[in-house]
Amino acid sequence: MADFDTISIVNWVDEICVSCGVCCTTLSIVRINQADIDRLMEGYSLTADQVHAMVQRDDSQFRIVMDNHASCRALSAREGRYECQAYTHRPGICRQYECSILAGAKAWIAKRDSAEQTGAGNPFETAADETELRRQVADAIRQLKAGNLADCRLLYNGAKGRAYERLPELLETLAGAEFDPQFPPR
Repeated sequence: MADFDTISIVNWVDEICVSCGVCCTTLSIVRINQADIDRLMEGYSLTADQVHAMVQRDDSQFRIVMDNHASCRALSAREGRYECQAYTHRPGICRQYECSILAGAKAWIAKRDSAEQTGAGNPFETAADETELRRQVADAIRQLKAGNLADCRLLYNGAKGRAYERLPELLETLAGAEFDPQFPPR
């Protein structure tokens, strides 16, 4: 049986992917399939109309339509923390995606548990313990959000680059605006 420290760090690592919010904004195009739609419908007792309000069909695929906060309709933000309201029944792409921050934290824990050194490619290789890992992860998330915010501000001010849907709203979301989604949609 795992000790308490192992349980607490695993739960904390699982929360990394729902606390940042960057990949749940219009910075990302989230493509989903019919199985994902069926999982959302069944998991949240959604009607076809409710699901169609959340997705847009692009040829043979669907993508999640971002709401007026330039984010997924299931994302909420309070006090600088983001949370996925559909996490239990989230689409497959959301289940599979692992950003470099999450992957690095998981690799650090795996190496620590096997008493190996983390490799030089791990962004958290200098973390001596869980407390330091948590601090470094929080710093990495802040830097990621700040970098994305700075890039979007440049675009907003006329720089050339990828055009994001609802750029003014995306700027607010990345800057820490608070919002609660209407999820599941009515």
